[in-house]
Amino acid sequence: MYCWTNPPPEFLEAEIAPHSDFAIFHALVSPRLEIHSLDVTRIDQNLHSIRLVVVNTGWLPTSVSEKAKERKATRPIEVELTLPEGARVVAGDLKLEMGQLEGRIDKSSALWWGHEEGTTDRTKAEWVIEAPDGSVVRLEVRHARAGTIRRAVDLT
Repeated sequence: MYCWTNPPPEFLEAEIAPHSDFAIFHALVSPRLEIHSLDVTRIDQNLHSIRLVVVNTGWLPTSVSEKAKERKATRPIEVELTLPEGARVVAGDLKLEMGQLEGRIDKSSALWWGHEEGTTDRTKAEWVIEAPDGSVVRLEVRHARAGTIRRAVDLT
């Protein structure tokens, strides 16, 4: 039975190698969310500004394809804050949808005059939080095809 479904042992590695290369290639070009910057600024006593910039460092867009985007086959990037007890959001929302991000596939590797489209691979969210100094705000950025990021932010 073994030789009906598998190549002879001496040919097995040569048969498998292209398939693993194909799988690794797809993993490497997949969309990948990363935090570009996460800044906390103390505005006043117990009042803090949080600014988050998320970037897709993958080759493909977070939607993976234009057809998926057209058909709304994938959910947008979601950001959710978890506040400590006694804290409240003064500006912004606890849950946000940030749309889809382009990948590096359409980006030039050098500046090209009049050609660059800006930062379609990044998105920004901002909040103003009222909480005592030393409080910890947790944030989660998630996308079904581009991963999940969790961070704890100290309000100091």
